[in-house]
Amino acid sequence: MVASRFDKPFTEYLFNLPLNKWSGPVESIQGTHYVIVTANHAPELPPFENIELFLRDDYFLQKSREVQQRKIDELRKNYEIIVEGETK
Repeated sequence: MVASRFDKPFTEYLFNLPLNKWSGPVESIQGTHYVIVTANHAPELPPFENIELFLRDDYFLQKSREVQQRKIDELRKNYEIIVEGETK
């Protein structure tokens, strides 16, 4: 949950912090934070019912990106792409 709200680097940083000691500043996509870790516990897999909608949305988003990429790849076959300032 933390990674989805703040970002993966922020979450990974938290795993290396000592217990019961303030740390920071720590940057995330939400801003700058001072944090204190008060307990550690093993990761838990949420029940399927709690994540079903997220999984479904993620699946359809991935499929949409795949279709979009195939269309882009097909269009590129018919055009020469020139980026200003780049040399071949």
